Amino acid sequence: MTMKYYVAIFFLMLSSMAHALKERKASDHPKTSSTNVLIATFDSDRKAAISYTFDDGLQDQYTLAYPEMRKRGIRATFAIIGSKVGGSMKATNCPRVPVMTWDQLRQLHADGFEIASHGWAHRALPKQSEEGMRYDVATNDSVIEHEIGQRPLTYVYPGNAKTDSIVAWIESTRVGSRTKQISFGGGKDLRKMNTYVDDLINKGSWGVTMTHGIAVGYDHFNDPTQLYRHWDYVVTKKDLIWVAPFGEVAAYVKERDSTKVITISEDDRYIELRLESPLNPSLFRQPLTLLADVIADEAWQDGKPLEIVQRNDHTLIKEVNPAGGSVTIRKSRVALAPKR
Repeated sequence: MTMKYYVAIFFLMLSSMAHALKERKASDHPKTSSTNVLIATFDSDRKAAISYTFDDGLQDQYTLAYPEMRKRGIRATFAIIGSKVGGSMKATNCPRVPVMTWDQLRQLHADGFEIASHGWAHRALPKQSEEGMRYDVATNDSVIEHEIGQRPLTYVYPGNAKTDSIVAWIESTRVGSRTKQISFGGGKDLRKMNTYVDDLINKGSWGVTMTHGIAVGYDHFNDPTQLYRHWDYVVTKKDLIWVAPFGEVAAYVKERDSTKVITISEDDRYIELRLESPLNPSLFRQPLTLLADVIADEAWQDGKPLEIVQRNDHTLIKEVNPAGGSVTIRKSRVALAPKR
């Protein structure tokens, strides 16, 4: 064997190793996709969202508002003061206002309404010592979890009082807290409430309402039927605005803003994706809606079919688990419309 032979073999081995290393590096990175897949702004690609929240757990929220919402398929959030449940609270137009019982709250929870924490004693957090603040929040969480079987995933600040550091602490173990809201009560009539919803749709934003009394109590409606007629109006806009409890929308928005959609592979028939998020999967489980700029006829995740909705030039893929396994999309053989 000549020296030239060994040199040739050496360079052939180097070339083979370089090629293998290149292939390995390529496999470590997502493959380039010709199909754009995004997370919809809101569930089912609606333009806006609204969450109705009720403070203090007043009993006429259960006897008056709850049946009206249930008739219309609307779910909301009730912020509860644990120490007041089954008792009463001061009111502006009568001596005392009764508060819901735990049985009533359990019924709300069973019907898909959210039970949020409003503090054990309704004391403004910034005015308490750190020890007192932690006791107030932890006690209410524990009592609610014991009574209804689920720890509250959101928090409503007593008196809407908060600081940036308090918000960060509260939200470190929850999907969110109510940091801004618009009052729906005595100062709102049907026109104002409906206009608020129209503005949300036009701006593509999420609105959060705050209500206390319905017929009695703080900031109660002069005519509660105005609220019910407003809900009639909202139902006519159900394809444009997502009406859901505060916790569901809060979780969706955080998942949407932090999750990356990464293409694993794509060919002329299938797309395989994975979702990556830094959020705690034990807290953030709100299903997401994906938008794929391709016409698809099937999609699945973890061996289960996902609901799809075909639009003119794209497909909605609904109920995607943000912490689940990869998502596979099967493209339709129908000729595609021009992409957006």
